[in-house]
Amino acid sequence: MEAKPFGNNFVWGAATSALQTEGSLDADGRGESVWDKAYLQVGAGDESYKKIDEDVALLKELGVKAYRFSLSWTRLFPEGVGKLNQKGADFYCYLVKTLLVNGIEPYVTLFHWDYPLALELKGGWLNEESPLWFEEYARGVGRLFNGLVKNYLTINEPQCFVGMGHYEGSMPPYHQYRGQDLAQVIHHVLLGSGLAVRALRASSTLDLKVMMANTYLPSFPADPMNPDDIEAARLAYLSPKFNHALFSVSLFADPAFLGHYDRKWLAHLKIGIPYSENDMKIIQAGYDYFGINIYNGYKVTFKKGQPALVPTPDAPRNSLNWEIHPEALYYGPKYLFERYRKPIFITENGTCCSDKIVEGSVHDLLRIEYLKDYLKMLGNALKEGTPIAGYFYWSLLDNFEWNNGYDPRFGLVYVDYEKGARRLPKDSFFYFKKVIASDGCEILKDQN
Repeated sequence: MEAKPFGNNFVWGAATSALQTEGSLDADGRGESVWDKAYLQVGAGDESYKKIDEDVALLKELGVKAYRFSLSWTRLFPEGVGKLNQKGADFYCYLVKTLLVNGIEPYVTLFHWDYPLALELKGGWLNEESPLWFEEYARGVGRLFNGLVKNYLTINEPQCFVGMGHYEGSMPPYHQYRGQDLAQVIHHVLLGSGLAVRALRASSTLDLKVMMANTYLPSFPADPMNPDDIEAARLAYLSPKFNHALFSVSLFADPAFLGHYDRKWLAHLKIGIPYSENDMKIIQAGYDYFGINIYNGYKVTFKKGQPALVPTPDAPRNSLNWEIHPEALYYGPKYLFERYRKPIFITENGTCCSDKIVEGSVHDLLRIEYLKDYLKMLGNALKEGTPIAGYFYWSLLDNFEWNNGYDPRFGLVYVDYEKGARRLPKDSFFYFKKVIASDGCEILKDQN
């Protein structure tokens, strides 16, 4: 009998975030976030706030061992800091306890972009007090879930909410910082995350496991048998030349894991970040895993002694026109472990399709093929020595996809927005269920 490609202790999970799925933005004392007006402009919602029992039942049917979800900061602390909103606390405690009763481990993300508007009006991440605000929030969460939650993520994708929200100005809070302002935001986010790790551990009697979720596009070699191309890919993924704006893993991960900023990126952004020795001790907080969100990647080769991009115009694309490159889920974790020496969690991976209900079902063959191809690559990386602890599919549900509204559908479960956010498991839901039940053996079927 062939060995299971992921072993018996691999953490299979699904993920969502609060703003993208909960709805009920003005319910039970929740405060406003910087994203609320953008969310309301597009109308519909998943209404997970009202459908927790149904969603947990779906997770149980799927067979996941873990559920990654984020907290709405303002549902717990409407002003960002200060008094706890008890109704918000009751909601999340009910969710956590319901998950545990059903044998599903909660993986709680503190911050998934929905920053409190009250704190943004005080300067947000630019304010020198912002790391302390985040620490206070984390301390409150740690106390609330003490004895219940063992796994936390502090922040999700600083590359995106800093890069797009505070550099490009293409999403809330729509800042276009440069120079020292940009440097301060980057430093405050990292310092806040480190303080949050300390606060969570100090507030819990459990042995916590904590990470943050980075994201970037891994590079992969044009010729996987060519050592030069392999080295080109390794070099490219840390190079500003191949990455857009702040879309860098090393800019945020080097301080957190290696104790210093990546000078290449500081030079690229034309910033310097002054910091104290104590700051860096806090930032290098002792994360237990390297969390990474990976969706696609890019091909490189060695040309004239340096990495060069290889265009892939014929690559398949999803409904957001993102190229699909399964190799990213092999080389991304591999290169990250080589640099940071921490076990890897794939904290997000998935794809969006133009899903439709046809005669009561959603036949999303493209998503099934995506899962099969990407998970094969992930299994190969694990088999060849990259320590990968778990995988979260994004997303359990179709949801609000930020600036793109509700048109892109990433879910294993179809959400019918025209019929009260009715849930309908897609064909991919049942495929992933088989993958989980077989500890990955399902993906080896029909493999040449």
